[in-house]
Amino acid sequence: MEPERKPNGGALRGVRPWNSLHVFLALALVGGMLEAFTYLLHGGVFCNAQTGNLVLFLFRLVEGETAEALPHLYAVLSFAAGVCFSAFLPWVIRSGARYPVVAGAELLCFVAIFFIPDGAPDWCTYVVASFLFAVQYNTFTDCGDVTVSTTFCSNNIRQTIVLAMGGLRGHDRRKLKKSAVYGGVILAFAAGAAVGALIVRWAGKYVLFFSAVPMLFVLVCLLVRPRGGEPSSAPSAQ
Repeated sequence: MEPERKPNGGALRGVRPWNSLHVFLALALVGGMLEAFTYLLHGGVFCNAQTGNLVLFLFRLVEGETAEALPHLYAVLSFAAGVCFSAFLPWVIRSGARYPVVAGAELLCFVAIFFIPDGAPDWCTYVVASFLFAVQYNTFTDCGDVTVSTTFCSNNIRQTIVLAMGGLRGHDRRKLKKSAVYGGVILAFAAGAAVGALIVRWAGKYVLFFSAVPMLFVLVCLLVRPRGGEPSSAPSAQ
């Protein structure tokens, strides 16, 4: 469903909370912080960047380091399971309700991960984290009329550059605005990774509670109905 636009073809009159820029920036911040947490404290395994996990799995498998390769495979399989789960959610939860459900479940899982004993295998943490971020990635997809990832940056970087160049060449303000959305999400993710790394160095796994703050903000935004009733735009079909 196409979002309603102003007569002059400008910005949206309003977006639903799960399509709003501030929600996507907060989710990207969480994505960066949790990536730092799992990579630095749990075996150098990515919870978001499954390309990196797949490459490291194959490298170590070819080198005969099977034990070191398997953790990366577990993360990839967990991410795939999370995508399957998120694709199933719309069958059982109506469209608008699943967004706060996902955010609330993710928030509770942060607390659960914190209480995993220090002596537990690293896979107990990064498998859960990979699953969570797959669900987030496949649930929160559209920021206004821009399809954005909050859990990794490869496509976001490409779109930022392509749209910026197209906007400058064609004097297209709409493309420039879209480029700015992608760029803002990249900066939020990078800030989350940098802050997460500093907090990990300072407070270890307590970074999970710092990550819970922006996720709590997301949950509040999703639960509070905007003034003036339902906005005019709707999320893209999954």
